[in-house]
Amino acid sequence: MIGEGYRQQEVAEILGVTEGFISLVKSQQRSFTLDHLEKLADAKGVQLGEFFIEVTRPKKANSEAAQFFAATERLLRKADAASAALRRQPAKK
Repeated sequence: MIGEGYRQQEVAEILGVTEGFISLVKSQQRSFTLDHLEKLADAKGVQLGEFFIEVTRPKKANSEAAQFFAATERLLRKADAASAALRRQPAKK
């Protein structure tokens, strides 16, 4: 998200972490948790699967890698749709 115009401070605020933590993630000394990734997806207004697709889409890929990415993209979109359908169902008592 920093590459999309968000400042490091803004990302830290979205996640409820320090800028120092973001620096550690950028230098690969720490990693985001699934909760962090969900918060980033929510901030962008997309489902988690779509977020993964956006941040991992290769700029260039050979034929085999492109096929793998396309299959992964279809799977993530189906998972997003299933998750959305489950959220729409009323809670059971």
